[in-house]
Amino acid sequence: MNDYSKWDKLVDSDDEVEEVPRKADENREQFDELLRAEQAGAEQWLRRNIALLKKTEEEPKYSRHDAHAAPELLKNSQVPYRNVSRDEIRVLAMLLVITNFEEGETNLIRHPQILDLVRHHRWLEGDPGTLELLCRIHNLNMKQTDDKHRPPAGSPEAELDFKHRSMCLCAINTLAGPEKAKRSGGLLELINLICTPATPEAHELRLKWQKKEFGKDALFDSLFPDLKQYKDTQSTDNDWWEIWLMLAFIILIIVILGFLMVYGLPLTGSNTSTTTTPSVSDGKPEL
Repeated sequence: MNDYSKWDKLVDSDDEVEEVPRKADENREQFDELLRAEQAGAEQWLRRNIALLKKTEEEPKYSRHDAHAAPELLKNSQVPYRNVSRDEIRVLAMLLVITNFEEGETNLIRHPQILDLVRHHRWLEGDPGTLELLCRIHNLNMKQTDDKHRPPAGSPEAELDFKHRSMCLCAINTLAGPEKAKRSGGLLELINLICTPATPEAHELRLKWQKKEFGKDALFDSLFPDLKQYKDTQSTDNDWWEIWLMLAFIILIIVILGFLMVYGLPLTGSNTSTTTTPSVSDGKPEL
């Protein structure tokens, strides 16, 4: 019989014990370094486009060469965007990095980092101007296709511009999600609902999140704020119309019940038909 007792006293060497945490630290450092590089690129892109946005907004009376500026009536109905500081731009850049995901992927695997960032910087979710700023930046960047100063298609600069615009859409999708999904609990409630969807409604919201439909709707609302205002007004009017209709129906039921209690149910008369048979006497018909 083989004796394996000699192996019981074997222990891992100090080098092997230290190797696992050392590799984990190295991987973490590499990830943090990559994250900082992505954040720096996104921050530079945001600064450039914010400066261009402010320049566009400050031009008096929207001169002719600015073919993409909003009309005066449209401008008055737009939500004012947040005037961010340098530190806040850096936070926005981190939001772009950790919320980004490509087709067939998801950013929900990073939901702890997303929720932690929003929790520490409440203005990301609490100020509607933050979402409006990202929408304006995205829309302005999209409208520059005819700009002669835009990098040529296929160039590294154009590909980098497209990458950051896609990252911006992911951030917009994240911030717009709670309002579009009608979740009063904010981003925390929405993410808890769609991370492990257990109902058909949750599955539908998860699909909209993956297709970035929340972000696309927010971009449309930013482009056409007057239509959004009209839609919200119509929705409010429809809600009140349904309430009044329900109240009228309840009052009608109460009136009918009161009438029945006072006057009772209507009596239903039975129609009786009588048949007259000619009498016969002595075998002769009666005249």
